[in-house]
Formats: sequence, structure tokens, C-alpha cells
Amino acid sequence: MTATALPGFPHPILRRRELGLLLAMAGALLLGSLSLGFTRTGSPSLAHPAGLVAYLGALAAFHVALVVAGRRVDEVLLPAVGLLGGIGLLLAERLPQDLVVQQFGPVALGLATLQLIWLVLALAIAAVVAITVRSDRWLRLYKYTWAALGLGLLLLTFVFGSEVNGSRLTLDLGPVSGQPSELLKVILVVFFAAYLAENRVLLADARVRVAGPADAAAGPVPPAGRPDAGPGAWHRCHPA
Repeated sequence: MTATALPGFPHPILRRRELGLLLAMAGALLLGSLSLGFTRTGSPSLAHPAGLVAYLGALAAFHVALVVAGRRVDEVLLPAVGLLGGIGLLLAERLPQDLVVQQFGPVALGLATLQLIWLVLALAIAAVVAITVRSDRWLRLYKYTWAALGLGLLLLTFVFGSEVNGSRLTLDLGPVSGQPSELLKVILVVFFAAYLAENRVLLADARVRVAGPADAAAGPVPPAGRPDAGPGAWHRCHPA
């Protein structure tokens, strides 16, 4: 009996390495929650069992979605992200919950609950992108546009951002506030990944050295005869 594939997707693929790493990550987070609960109450208990179950359930749903969709994406990335997010959730639970309070009508959400909501929302968006986006070509083609948008976000923060503890890092959009610098980190990853992928042949097959006296007399030479080499035009490249 063979598994049935979703329309437009290959057959489901078991992701054993990812599953094993997710189980190890879940065990580590359970130990961390038990340690935090023991510190609070003096008896072995989970610090925030409902939040931990919800977070691990979101990670499990992400894993199942990748298996059913038959995606061959990296199997280490999801457990690594899950561990980092889980550690952040435990740290948020350790702090006073009234340190950050977000009011949504009659409901007031504390620090750990807000952290959990944002983590689950981020996992949902990542799952949709990982399953539906079959090619990253559109990211690579517009790498300089993404970089310009990131710089524009920073400028908006400097001009219209609110000052917190002496730093103007937060941008308020109605009831939601955030730090665009965090989004800029993602944009920089996309930009550098696209730039390095575009120039991987030049970086792999060439030795780059600073121009010496003889090269200075001859003037700057673009590597591989490319006029759009940018900063690399001030170096002379020799094939390895």
C-alpha cells in the first residue's frame, strides 16, 4: 500500500533525522520547564504546561505538514529553530509577566503568552512558505530591492519610532508594535545568500589579492571581465 500524494506535490517522505532531533529538543524543553517549575514551587512540576504543549504541538504540526507535502528541505533547521524559540519561551516565563502587557479588548496578555502567540504565528507562516514556495528565484532576483526596503524600515523607525529606555528602536502600528531591526536581520540573510549564490563561481575559482604597485599602474581590473563586479573591481583575480 503506497501513500497518496497531494495534488501538485510528490509522495510523502519520512523525515527521520528531523523527527529524532525534534524529540531530543522536546526532552530538553521539558527538562527546562521542570527545572523552572521546581525553582518556583519546590516540587517537580511544569512551569507552564499549557504553553509548552501548545508550542510542541505547533512544531509537530509543522513536521507533519512537511512530511505530507513531501518537501526535501533541510531537516536540521526546524529543530534548531524550535530549540531557540523554546529557550526564549522559558526565559519569558521566568520573568515577571506584567513586564509586558498587551491589551486586546477585555483580554490582557502577559509576556509569556505574547511570546507563545508570536512563536506559533511565526511557525505557521514558515510552514506555509516552506510548503507553497517551490523556488526562491524571486528572492534572488530582487535582492537589492529587499536591502533597500530594509534600510527604508530603519529610516522610518528613526523618524517615526517611539523611544524606549533611551533607544529609538520600536515602530508602533496601531495596537501592534515591533522592532524593524529584527526584520532587517532576515532581509540581510536573504541579500547575502542571494549575492553569494550569484558569485559562487568567482568566489570558489579565483584567488583575490590586493593590487600591488604593478597592478596600480595598470589600473583597476574587473574580475572575470565583468564590468558590474562592484567592489571586486579594485582587486585583480587570478584563476586558482
